Amino acid sequence: MSIVDDRGRVFGRWNIVDTVVVCAAVGVIVMGYGAFLLFRTPAPTLVSVTPAQIVSQESRTLYISGEKLRPYLNVRVGMAIAPLLLEGPSTAQVTLPGLSEGAYDIVLLDESQELARLVGALIVEPLQTRYASVQVKFVMSPDVAALVNPGDVDSGLSMVDAGTPPGGEIPQGTIVSIDTDRENVVGAGGLGIAETVVVFDATVRVPVVMAPDGWRYSGRPVMVGASFRFEGRSYAIDGRVRAVRIEEATNTAQ
Repeated sequence: MSIVDDRGRVFGRWNIVDTVVVCAAVGVIVMGYGAFLLFRTPAPTLVSVTPAQIVSQESRTLYISGEKLRPYLNVRVGMAIAPLLLEGPSTAQVTLPGLSEGAYDIVLLDESQELARLVGALIVEPLQTRYASVQVKFVMSPDVAALVNPGDVDSGLSMVDAGTPPGGEIPQGTIVSIDTDRENVVGAGGLGIAETVVVFDATVRVPVVMAPDGWRYSGRPVMVGASFRFEGRSYAIDGRVRAVRIEEATNTAQ
């Protein structure tokens, strides 16, 4: 039996023209699907986020690991959306504003289209505020030294830096005591002009919050050797921390 009979049918069943058309269509479909698989953009995936726990009302940078990450993507956490800063196809980072306490999904977006999601991957814990008694060696001019007194309240901190939720009472640092043994030191002033400065120790009670790098007050580290700034109503003085004692804990979220 011949493949094509005298009536132009393949194996006596199909018209040769129809057979060619069908074969061509199948070939186009196969080639199109192969091209789609070859040239399509692979879907990115999310693996983990670090740190997985942060405190509320604190802007933080999160480090994200995944696969097939690419530029121009965004990350949504709660209502906050921020650009994904790519470090490589499997690592990236994103900086988020302060969030309220709770569990959050990490959602990867291409414009408004969701590409990947880590369910409950980020835990935001209540902000814990403690008080610390900080001994500081201050240096200032004699005119400023005359203005500094126990009971003075620090006016140079913000609500967020202090660790208080919006609407709450703003905790403030207060000078508890001043060492009566003041030292007058003659040093070099501006333009090489000699001037006298006053050096004394003071104990300041301040609200502090725990950050990844240690205790902080008004956004600045509170540790031995760290710089310390106190702003009264009519003056600002700078010094160096000599000792720190952390007091009892209170939960500002309650």
